[in-house]
Amino acid sequence: MPETGANNQDQRGEIEVDRRTIDAITTYEVIEDQLVIIETGSNSNDLNFAISLLSICASLIVTLSTTQIEGQIKLTAFWVATCVSGILGFYFLFEYRKKKKTSKSIFTTIRAQKSSRVVRDEASSKAPVTDSDQEQSS
Repeated sequence: MPETGANNQDQRGEIEVDRRTIDAITTYEVIEDQLVIIETGSNSNDLNFAISLLSICASLIVTLSTTQIEGQIKLTAFWVATCVSGILGFYFLFEYRKKKKTSKSIFTTIRAQKSSRVVRDEASSKAPVTDSDQEQSS
């Protein structure tokens, strides 16, 4: 007969908790202009639009090269859709790359700022850290 959930919990034994300490925390001061550049910087929407539009353009090119399209209006519509999706796709791709480059340079600038080392002594904590030898599970 299978054991109940309560009996399984009693027989599991001890659970080991592996904790790692943090030796240092690095913070960076950022000015307002840098925040604005980061906010307007590289985002995935430009890349998503570029990938979608260039995929549509490629599909339309394959369609135009492999299919005989009847009627001048339909053929014109396919060519217009191909050109518009290609142009917009490359536009969004270049915008993404430009914003990504700007964001990279801002992060490089922030990281290159002058460093000042501070050691915080006698810091009080609401929840003191105890040794793992002293911990017990309840």
